[in-house]
Parts: sequence; C-alpha cells; structure tokens
Amino acid sequence: MVGSVLVDSVMLISTLLIVTAMLGVYTMNFSAMTDANRLQVEKLRERLMTEIMITVVFYNPVNNKVVIYLKNVGSADVSHGDLTISDVYIISQDRYIHLTYSSAPETGKWTYELLNDLNRDAKWGPGETTVITALIDRPLSSGSHKVMVVLKNGVSAEEVFST
Repeated sequence: MVGSVLVDSVMLISTLLIVTAMLGVYTMNFSAMTDANRLQVEKLRERLMTEIMITVVFYNPVNNKVVIYLKNVGSADVSHGDLTISDVYIISQDRYIHLTYSSAPETGKWTYELLNDLNRDAKWGPGETTVITALIDRPLSSGSHKVMVVLKNGVSAEEVFST
C-alpha cells in the first residue's frame, strides 16, 4: 500500500514536471510569435504611411547629370539616415545603372537636397520636395530611360524620361 502511494506520487510529480516544461516551451514560442507579428505590423504600417512620387526628371548630357525631383506624398517623415540608404536606378534598353548615396558629388553616386523643409526639422516630411542629383560615368544613349528611387522600406517611385 505504501509502495503504491509512493509510485503514484512519483508518477504525479513526473507528469506535473513534464506539463510544466511543455507549458514553458509553448509560452516562449507564443511570445516569439507575438514579437515577430508585432514587427511585421510595424513594417507594414511604415510602408503604408510612406509614399513618394517623382515629379520631374532632367538629364544634362554635357555633365552626365540626372536630376530627380521627388515629393513625399505619404503621411510619414523620411529621416536623413533612411534617405541615404535608398537606391537610385537608371534603366535603359542597353544599360542598367545602380547608384548609391554620397555626401559629396562623385561619379556613380547621388546626392540630395531638401528643397522645402516646411517645419525645419531636417526630415523629408509629407508635402516636402527633395532633389536628387545623380552623376553617371558616361552619357545615356538616345531614347527612353526609366529612373527608379527605392527607399529602405521598399517603397519606390519610377518615371520614364527621354534623351
């Protein structure tokens, strides 16, 4: 009888330990899934609030300069840091150019200037315009070209222009 109670007690304790361990694993996994979902929602929210539009593209074949006027038509600010890790592409029938940011003008890079910082916060806010100046290594061929600006969160704008 005492042996039976002892065996039953050990079985009960073992079962409780197993259930507790499984509950701990489940709780950790649930917490990780919740954090991952929260991060996805934040990224989606950022993308939904960010929208840009290319308003004008100029090309100067003398100095191989492409000037792109961009308007922030979304409802979120774009910080200097986020803007500088954006990509600029120029795509032609015979050529593909990928340009990255530089704080000073140099070939194969782009710089930007915030034209109208309405609230003077050094961020590219809604309704504000920025000008990207891209220097390419050689003239574009005659014809149609596409310029595309892609922000760090994947939001992009593109425009076709002719030379």
